[in-house]
Amino acid sequence: MNKIKILYLDEEQNNLNAFTAYFRRKEAFCPISSLTSIDAEKYLADYINVLIIDHSILEDVGLDFCLRPALENTIIIAVTARRNFEMLELAVSQGIVFSYHCKPFDFDDLFKSIEEAIKCSNANTMAN
Repeated sequence: MNKIKILYLDEEQNNLNAFTAYFRRKEAFCPISSLTSIDAEKYLADYINVLIIDHSILEDVGLDFCLRPALENTIIIAVTARRNFEMLELAVSQGIVFSYHCKPFDFDDLFKSIEEAIKCSNANTMAN
C-alpha cells in the first residue's frame, strides 16, 4: 500500500515535532517535515500528496511556491497564527489552497481536513 506523503513546512520545530508524532501513528500516512522552503525543495522531486504550509513561510516565498509544477496535483493546506486571512482566503477562492487552519490547531481537525481534501481530489480525478 502506498502511503500518503504529507510535507509540513513550518519555521517552528515544536510544531513539526508534534505533527510528525501525530501522523506517524496513522498507518496510511508518511509525514515529512521541513523548517525552510529551501529544505522542502529536496522533497518536491518526489510526489507529495499533501503540503501543509505555515502562513509566515507562505508570505515569505509567496503563493508562487504553491504554484510550482512539482506541486501541480498536490493538496495544499495552510496554517496560521495570524489573524489576517485575506491572502489565505484569496488562495482558497483561486483554488491554490484547499483550506486553512488557525494555530494552535487541533490535529484531529487537520486530519479530517486532509481526509476531506483527498476525497475531493479523488472525486475530481475520477471526473476528468
